[in-house]
Amino acid sequence: MIKKEETLFEKLNLLKKDLLNLIKPEGKKGDKCFFHDCNGKAIKSHTLSEAQVLSLLKGKNEKGQVVVYHIDDVPDVDFKNELSLSTFQKTNRRLFEKGKSDTSVFYGFCKGCDRDTFRLLDDYPYLDNIEINFLHNLRTTAYTLTYHRNLYVNLKNRVLPLVDKVEEGKEAANYGFNFLSSYLNSMPDSHDISYDEVKDLKGLIDLSTIPLKEQRDEAIEFQKDLFSDLFNENNYPMNGFVFKQELMKLKPHVQSVDNNIDEEHFNLISKEINQKVFEYQKAIQALTSLYREKSYEAYRYLTISIEGIFQIAGAFNYTIDGVTNLSLTFFPEKETNITHFLFSGHVSENNLKYFSQLNIMSISDFKLKITEVILSQGTNVYISPELWRKTPERFKTLMLSDKTRVISEEFSFFD
Repeated sequence: MIKKEETLFEKLNLLKKDLLNLIKPEGKKGDKCFFHDCNGKAIKSHTLSEAQVLSLLKGKNEKGQVVVYHIDDVPDVDFKNELSLSTFQKTNRRLFEKGKSDTSVFYGFCKGCDRDTFRLLDDYPYLDNIEINFLHNLRTTAYTLTYHRNLYVNLKNRVLPLVDKVEEGKEAANYGFNFLSSYLNSMPDSHDISYDEVKDLKGLIDLSTIPLKEQRDEAIEFQKDLFSDLFNENNYPMNGFVFKQELMKLKPHVQSVDNNIDEEHFNLISKEINQKVFEYQKAIQALTSLYREKSYEAYRYLTISIEGIFQIAGAFNYTIDGVTNLSLTFFPEKETNITHFLFSGHVSENNLKYFSQLNIMSISDFKLKITEVILSQGTNVYISPELWRKTPERFKTLMLSDKTRVISEEFSFFD
């Protein structure tokens, strides 16, 4: 009995299942401090104050455990299309349950920088001034930049080498055909082959070794026809000449695996990843310089505060036109019974226009608008178990499955 090897496609998907262990966008112990001019070791930094914000969101889950629900992006890959950088850029939103000390954290700043930089945010009520708003923007954007830089670094250093290794599966397919060719060459055309002689060869020529969906789809009908003849026990004993002709029809399909994943492909992806990492490192240096130089005016800020404690908070970057990037930090404040929404973006006409539109909205329209942003682009969002239970199921599903859809129904997290 010939042991069936895992196909290339199966190996790729096994790798996909292990992505959460391979990729740690939040960073890890021992990483360097976010500030490019500091060599300190990063600690678990909170994107939102544990004492002043997260403590307001904790509650009991279905098991009676005290947790905060955390909605965040997790990396994914798509092996259904041709291998390119976009193969590794897919993310899905997931709901996590964590204690308040373990949620809203990433390995960003060293202990000294975290303490000294964000003391005004963590130890005092919110004050609407340019320095405070810059610091909120700094912490939110630092999380975003750290997340994406680490994502690409992990892809290059931990995932690509394994995908390259998975490619060895194609060698197994060709080995199978070489074995068959040798076997067939020694067999007279007039020899009648029994089904017992061929049934164990099926695993060597399984068309699922073709890893890309388009090519597999093209081969489906052919595979049905081939297997209905070649591996139909009713067709045996089969004349050796007929058997050889049927079998060799499959050769071009297995050979096509050679063209799916090649060294040039990986070199190109690696170069693209290097460029992405360079761009994120450059952005980190620029943000560090703005902080060191106290160039708070490099950004424009808008704060909108609404009355009430709403058990949801978040800190993430999003786009308003597919290009223009903004940071949003929002959180409830117990001392004032107010929920604050802090918007920050580089000085630009688009940002000023967007801020103006937000500023003149009625409170009810703003609540709907900000809910739409959270549902369509929000990540690194924290919500109490109580509020999550009150959220309609269709919006829970939408938030965790369709990140790009614009919400048209009148639903608000802030009613």
